[in-house]
Amino acid sequence: MRMIAGKQHKPKAAKLHGLLQELLKLGVSPNVGDFFPFLQWADFFGYKKKVVKLTREIDGLLQGLVDEHRRNKYGFEKEDTMISHLLRLQESEAQYYTDEIIKGIVQDMLLGGINTEFITLEWSMAHLLNNLNTLQKSKSELDFHIGHGRLLDETDLPRLHYVQNVISETLRLNPTVPLLIPHISSDRCNVLGYNIPKGTILLVNV
Repeated sequence: MRMIAGKQHKPKAAKLHGLLQELLKLGVSPNVGDFFPFLQWADFFGYKKKVVKLTREIDGLLQGLVDEHRRNKYGFEKEDTMISHLLRLQESEAQYYTDEIIKGIVQDMLLGGINTEFITLEWSMAHLLNNLNTLQKSKSELDFHIGHGRLLDETDLPRLHYVQNVISETLRLNPTVPLLIPHISSDRCNVLGYNIPKGTILLVNV
């Protein structure tokens, strides 16, 4: 949030985090209309209403951040935040940097930054607690290179080989996202006996 808006915005960040979590839950919950398109009009369990309500609230919060930067015009010209950079670009190339595009970029950044880190931290702690020998080796390395007088800093990472291996192994065992970026077949092909037509979108399960 500091990188995007220049300060923490703790109340807004907490509310936005909650809304994005709800949206993610809805994104993975089954919707009858997705499986049977002819039933979409029925909106079983109020799925569409919930999505529309959530997206409006998220949009309102993000628009508030953009407007706050815009009101502080001379401030954002000096600021080195993502929103301030995008608003400067909006002044010169308005058609490419509309408020909707800026809000979309901000939302993508927040979604990518919220879940991936929490999920990786949870899994790494779970694995360490289930492998006490690995936990002890990680702790020894941290004690040796960092000590107890200060917090770990990014500049310390090149010396923490074992801890880096723990992180890499956690990401291998528990990827932060279930699917890779969608691929598309450039030509007709056959994979393990399956005929794949040209232009097929392929979702790879990590």
